[in-house]
This record gives sequence, structure tokens and C-alpha cells, in this order.
Amino acid sequence: MKIKGAVLWRLLLYKNTGGIKLDLNPYYGQIITAGAALSGAVFGWLGSLFTAMVNAKNQKALEERKRIWAVEDKMKAEFEEKVSKRFRVYNEILRTDGENELITFETGLEHPEVFHIKQYRKTVRPVIYENFHVLCDDVRKIVRELDREIEGILFEESLSGGYPVSSEKAVNLYVSLLKIVEGQYKSNNY
Repeated sequence: MKIKGAVLWRLLLYKNTGGIKLDLNPYYGQIITAGAALSGAVFGWLGSLFTAMVNAKNQKALEERKRIWAVEDKMKAEFEEKVSKRFRVYNEILRTDGENELITFETGLEHPEVFHIKQYRKTVRPVIYENFHVLCDDVRKIVRELDREIEGILFEESLSGGYPVSSEKAVNLYVSLLKIVEGQYKSNNY
């Protein structure tokens, strides 16, 4: 007896109860096997597709992190080089100040402290302006103010016929410059 459609399902439900012998199509087993294999292949393909998408996303995130780390490393190296240059300039300023008497005390003058402009312009100023861009803002500000004061002193000196003019402000500015430089070492102010 051949069974089709909805009757098959009813018979499958009652197969053990009534002793009804089912005459199933011999290809149903092969169809079920092929369907199981096909669904397994589809689910396997979907699983590998999902895994590939997750891996691609993770790989992209890893590459982005590597790029960010490379940029951070480059910025850190540039910053460290700038700080290194800054402290080389500070070292040179302090060394030059120690080797040369830029401020002396002379009696008989209105201001006993004399700032030696020629010595400053010959020894310290070139060191400062060689790497002026890496110096901290406070040092740059003091140096520019000291330059303006020196220009004023030189102008007054030219008006007085070459008579050396001393400036208490120039002395104070130079001393302030040295204090700020020394303070950079104490505070590690990068």
C-alpha cells in the first residue's frame, strides 16, 4: 500500500499501536540523509562565515591599536628628544655661566652689579637661540625681555659716547633666567 501526504504522518504516529505495516518510499531515507548533509553543510558554512567576520573585525581592531601605538611611540620619542635638547641647552647655559663672569660687582657705580653684555652675547645668547624653540615659555619670555633691555642699554651707550651703562634690570633678568633654568631641574617641568 502506498501512502501519500498527511496520511503518512498519521500512520507514523500510530505505527506501533495497530500493527499497520508502512510501505515507505525507498528514497525517503536518502532524501533525509541528503537533507541532513545539506543542512550540516549550510550550518557549517554559516558558522565559518560568522567566524571569519569576527576574526576580520578583531584583526581590524588589532591593526588600529598597532597604528595608534606606533603614533604614540613616535610622539613619545619626539617629546623625549625635545626634552633632551632642552636640557642640553640648559646644561650649556649653566656651564657657560660657571666658566664666565657675566655679573660682577664693581664699586663706585650707581648699581654695584654689572652685567657684561658682550660676554653674554658672545657665550650664552648663541646657545639659547640655537634651540630657542625647545625652551620652556618662561625661559623664552625672560630671554626676549633681556634682549630688549640689552638693546636699550646699547642704545643709551651709543648716546653717551661709548660710556658703559649698567642696568639693574638686566642683572635681575639674567639672575631670573638662571633661577628658572635651575628650577627646571628641580621640578622636572617638562
